[in-house]
Amino acid sequence: MAAWLLTLILAMGVCSLLALRRPFQTRPLAWFTFFLTSLVNEQPFLTTYAVVAAGAVAARDLTAPGALRAAAALAAVAVVGLQAVSLRRALLARTVLSRALYEGLGPGWAREVEAGLLEGARRRPPLVRLLTLPAPWQPPEVELVPDVRYAEGGREHLLDVYRHVSRPERAPVLVYWHGGAFRSGDKRREGHALLHHLASRGWVCVSANYRLRRQADYPANQVDAKRVLAWVRAHGRAYGADPDAVFVAGGSAGAHMAAMCALTQNDPRFQPGFEEADTSVAGAVALYGYFGPYDWRNAASWEPCDPTLPGAPLPTAPLECDARDAPPFVVVHGSHDGVVPAWTARRFVEGVRQRSREPVVYAELPGARHAFDALHSLRTEAVIEAVELFAAWARSRRGRGAARPQAARASVR
Repeated sequence: MAAWLLTLILAMGVCSLLALRRPFQTRPLAWFTFFLTSLVNEQPFLTTYAVVAAGAVAARDLTAPGALRAAAALAAVAVVGLQAVSLRRALLARTVLSRALYEGLGPGWAREVEAGLLEGARRRPPLVRLLTLPAPWQPPEVELVPDVRYAEGGREHLLDVYRHVSRPERAPVLVYWHGGAFRSGDKRREGHALLHHLASRGWVCVSANYRLRRQADYPANQVDAKRVLAWVRAHGRAYGADPDAVFVAGGSAGAHMAAMCALTQNDPRFQPGFEEADTSVAGAVALYGYFGPYDWRNAASWEPCDPTLPGAPLPTAPLECDARDAPPFVVVHGSHDGVVPAWTARRFVEGVRQRSREPVVYAELPGARHAFDALHSLRTEAVIEAVELFAAWARSRRGRGAARPQAARASVR
């Protein structure tokens, strides 16, 4: 028994070391370490519980040699130390995000927010839940309206609506798209913590499927994203939504789609058959986003282009879009993301900041890896708070009559 427990502790130690080191540059190794390290990096509490329990049981196994029991105990102590480093990095997330809001929105951004919105967004992390039950679960005050059809087709054209059971009216809206490299994924696989929290705070949240690569070629997925926005404007009021306060968000490939929606507002090239629909948005949230070309195989060919030039190709990446009429952005990435390296997010943020009149908030979370919000964690809670504060700022600004992010309609080429 002690030998098996020592093996388990050492395996967790290896995963902890991999989580702390810089990500591998080669893509297969980056994906491999992503799967190995996700749990130990984002949930140091659970790993610590398991290691302490294994070490204690091994140390009390009187049938095992004393050296083996001592090795198990020492290994457990070492792994707990590694997890303490991960915990320290996770605790920095709130500070990093606060600094990002200060730098992105300006030193006096909090004074521009309505008092009620600001007070409601700032909260203490639910430590009991983080320590004991990090898995996603739907709060009792949140109601799910599943599988609403937003366009003709199969399951790829369904969306879920999350709202408060009290069903408030004129609620702000968050539209979320899942990741999966445009090849996989589902509307109920990701974003639970963010969607559930905002719905519990009176938002109407929409999580939508879209056509994947095996189902249709580009720009089918982006057309689907636009159809979701058109559906919110046409039918959102029936679910309590305020069609004048629509924010878009996503993770990984979903962040790519959210950014494309924000940067191609009302562009008829992405709205075949519904060119007159209003697809403008109030703000965009991109989490560990992929901002390169739709074809991942050509990700090295990132080159911004001017879509206003005659004959300009249809943009397939956010950096290829005209950002002059972009809405405010929040971009959050992990410093240790090996799947989509952090330099890609920095490049995207720099490109939008050079062209956009609106602020771009960028936070690079120390030690965070790809899909860091898969479970409830300290980082996830800090990101949720920052997103809600950003949205409160944007909503207050619009409420005072600030310019709305209504892009001019591009001409069909």
